[in-house]
Amino acid sequence: MTQPSLTARIQGLEREVGVKLFDRDRRGVRLTEPGVAFLDHARSAVLSGKEAMANARRASLGEIGRLRFGFTGLTSYAGIPELVQRFKRAYPAVGIDLIQTSTTELEIALLKDELDIALLHPPLSRSGLLLRELEVDPLIVALASSHRLAKLPAVPLESLAEEPFLICPRSSGPYLYDQIILACQRAGFSPSVVQEVSFMTGLIALVAAGVGCGLVTRSLQVIQRTGVTFRPLAGKQRLKLVTALAWRDSEPSPVAQRMLDVAKSRGLR
Repeated sequence: MTQPSLTARIQGLEREVGVKLFDRDRRGVRLTEPGVAFLDHARSAVLSGKEAMANARRASLGEIGRLRFGFTGLTSYAGIPELVQRFKRAYPAVGIDLIQTSTTELEIALLKDELDIALLHPPLSRSGLLLRELEVDPLIVALASSHRLAKLPAVPLESLAEEPFLICPRSSGPYLYDQIILACQRAGFSPSVVQEVSFMTGLIALVAAGVGCGLVTRSLQVIQRTGVTFRPLAGKQRLKLVTALAWRDSEPSPVAQRMLDVAKSRGLR
């Protein structure tokens, strides 16, 4: 900047502030008392402006901000603990709002832009969402430890034909419910459902109480409920619950993209 331009800038600043900021004489230029007071705030303003620009850039990269993350109850026993821990280590400046509900409600919240990303169970009932499958959780049999079938290394599905059967209602997971009923029918029987239970954790509690038996995801073995034994299904029958990350089919938000990156770094698809 040339001297005349600098002088014009200073004079313009003094007019805007309304006070004299510099003393000028033959010996040079010095700050006035008002100029000294103005300088500290001016430096802070410059630093704040630089910080604001840096934060804006970091936010555009998903390195700061808040992630609205939905998940189902079952994923709290499988995918979500490790995934969230890895994300927090990789991006400590991003806050996470965790919202637990059903897959159906998570779909709705994603489409209404109330969530950035969610861990749920496909297939989905609504369009407008993209999926990245993470893992498959096989179904196993939950039996009372005193049950005769608990002595087997693996339980044939058809051996449950005469047993009192516990199952989660179709409203809480249509695909899983239909998968279980269809598998039973293929095994030659319709399950004798004695009670529908809203959550698989509640189902395990009823198994411990001797009410019946049922199919749960393998990840729920971590509960280790007294009086309950878990056994895999025998034969070629393979029932499963898929867990996937879902987001709106438009470009994911920066923080959602960072979560997808963390999931990919885990070696997941």
